[in-house]
Formats: sequence, structure tokens, C-alpha cells
Amino acid sequence: MKFAIDQINNSTSLLPGVKLGYDIYDTCFEPAVALQPSLLFLTPNGTRDIGVLCNYTDYQPRVTAVIGPHNSDLSLVTAKLFTFFLIPQVKKFSGEARILLFGGRRVWINNAVYAPGL
Repeated sequence: MKFAIDQINNSTSLLPGVKLGYDIYDTCFEPAVALQPSLLFLTPNGTRDIGVLCNYTDYQPRVTAVIGPHNSDLSLVTAKLFTFFLIPQVKKFSGEARILLFGGRRVWINNAVYAPGL
């Protein structure tokens, strides 16, 4: 992943004028450990507080999207959290199909993107 992002950032033809960034965290296959950076992702830049709002349409979290975690059980935990803040989560590895609820809708997931509104 780091290599791909560096290639995109150093290229003049791929996404010109756009610089991508990343933070990498080890979840240790534990839900509580996976939630710690997930909560940080939800904070606006420069703060460590998550805003409690009625509508998150204009909310500006620290990240635009999340890749991972690769473990299905962990990704279900974090995907539900990110859904409230309208942050898509791409699950890198998927060995099984699951059904998730997004805004009361049932979404069939199998090697796909966990994203609100898809």
C-alpha cells in the first residue's frame, strides 16, 4: 500500500495535484485495539474530540476513507462505526459474504466496499 501511494504521489500523470496520505495501525486481531485508531480517524484535524451532531453531512473527520482491517469480525465492528460518520471502509481481504445494515438498508457484502450509499 505504501508503495502504491508513493507511486501515485510521485507521478505527474496519476491524480495530478492530489497528494494521498496514510496512517497504518496494527489491530492485533482485537476489537478494542481496532477501535482505538478508528475513533481517532473520526476526530477533526487538530483535535482529539468527536463532535456529537444530529447530522454528519458536513462533518469533516481526519480521514476520507479507511482500508481494513482484514479480519471480517473486526471490519464489521469498524464499518458500523464509520457508517454513522459517512466514511467508506474498503475491506482488503474478504473470505466470506456478510449482510450489513446501512441506514436501515440491508447490503450484501462479498469482496466489496463497505460504504454508505452504495
